[in-house]
Amino acid sequence: MSLFYIVENFIESQKEGAYWDFKSEPYANNAALLHDILCLANAPHKGDRYLIIGVSDSSKGCKIVGLTAQQAGRKTQAQYIYFLNSQKFVRERPTITLQTLHFNDEAGIQKEIDVIIIKNLPEKPYYLNEDYKDKDKIVRAFYIYSRTNDTNTAINKAADFHLIEKMWLQRWGLDLTPSERFVLLLNKPEDWVKLESMNNFYHKRFSEFRIELGEPSYEDEKEAFFYFFPNPTGDYGKVLFKYFGAPIFEELSYFLCHEYRKIIAKPKLHCFNLVDRLYYYYYNLEDLDGRLLNFLQRKNNIDFSSPGEELTPPPFIVFNNQAEKEVFDIFLKEKEENLPNIDNNTIPHYQFYKYDENFSMNFPFFYQAKKMFDIWKRQPK
Repeated sequence: MSLFYIVENFIESQKEGAYWDFKSEPYANNAALLHDILCLANAPHKGDRYLIIGVSDSSKGCKIVGLTAQQAGRKTQAQYIYFLNSQKFVRERPTITLQTLHFNDEAGIQKEIDVIIIKNLPEKPYYLNEDYKDKDKIVRAFYIYSRTNDTNTAINKAADFHLIEKMWLQRWGLDLTPSERFVLLLNKPEDWVKLESMNNFYHKRFSEFRIELGEPSYEDEKEAFFYFFPNPTGDYGKVLFKYFGAPIFEELSYFLCHEYRKIIAKPKLHCFNLVDRLYYYYYNLEDLDGRLLNFLQRKNNIDFSSPGEELTPPPFIVFNNQAEKEVFDIFLKEKEENLPNIDNNTIPHYQFYKYDENFSMNFPFFYQAKKMFDIWKRQPK
C-alpha cells in the first residue's frame, strides 16, 4: 500500500494509534519533537511508524490543516536527520525519512502535509545518555520512552517494564520463531561466515542457523534468463536453510550463470500480457527468494545495477514489496502502447524465446519492462 493510502486510512479512522500520531503544525519545541520520535520508535508495533504534521489530532477531528512552504519550524529531511544525529544516543538512533503528501481539505483546497516515517528496525530500545533540554521540556538520559495505544510515555517518566522487556527481546530476535529469526538474520549478509571447505554459511553469533548450497547440477533446459549473460550456459542447485540441522523452509534454487561467474536466486516470472507473450522476471525483497538474492549478491560482490561483461545490465526487476509491484504493474499497463525502444545490438538476438512448441516469450520485453521500471522509480511519488 502506498504512503498516501496509509495516511488517508489514518485520517479517515478519526483517531491516533499505537504507531501513528498527528500534529497540526511544525514543532516549536525540539525536545517535544525528540520525545515524540522516541515514543513512536520504541512503540510495540511490527512495522514502520508515522509522525504526520499538518493534520489536527483526534480531539479536533483529524482535519487537514496543511503546511506552508516557509512555515516556522518546518524542517527538511536533512534537518531532521541532522537533529537526530546531534543527540547523544546510547547506541543506534532511529532511522527516518520524510515525505510530503498533498491532500484536499474540507473546502477542496489542496494542502501539503509532512510525514516522518520512522523505520521499524530491530535496534530498540532507543534512548539518550545525556539530557536534552529545549525551553521547559527535558528528554531524560537513560529514560526509555514508548507508546501505548495513542498515548506516549510522559516525558518525565519511563515506559513500563514489560514494554522495555519486549524491546530487548525484539533487539535480539528472541520474540520470534526460528523461521522469523532466520529471515531477520538474512538481512545482514556481513554477519554470515563461509565455511572454507564447502559452499555453506553459518551465522557468526547464532551458529545454529546455517545456509547450505547443494552441489550444482547441469541445467539441460536453459532458462530464458541464462541469455541475459554473454555465455548462456548455467547450472542450478538447491539451497537449504537449517536450524540446529533441521530444514525450516522449503528448498529454494540458486543458479550459476555465465560459466559460473554469476550466482543468483531463482527469479519469479510474471505474465504481463499472455496474448502478446509479454513476461518479466522479478524479485520481491520481502520474499525469501528476494532475500536470498540480496544475500548471494552481497557475499559474492555481484551488482546487476550496471553493466559488467554484459552490454546491458540483466533486466531483473527488484521490488521492495508486493505493494510496489502492484503499483508498477498499473503504471506499465498504462504505458503499454508506448514502450521504449531497445537497441538490439546490446541484447541477444531473440525476438521470441521458446521453451517448447507451446510456450514462448517476447525476449525484448524483458528489457523494455526493466527500462520502464527504472523510469517509474525515478518519478516523484
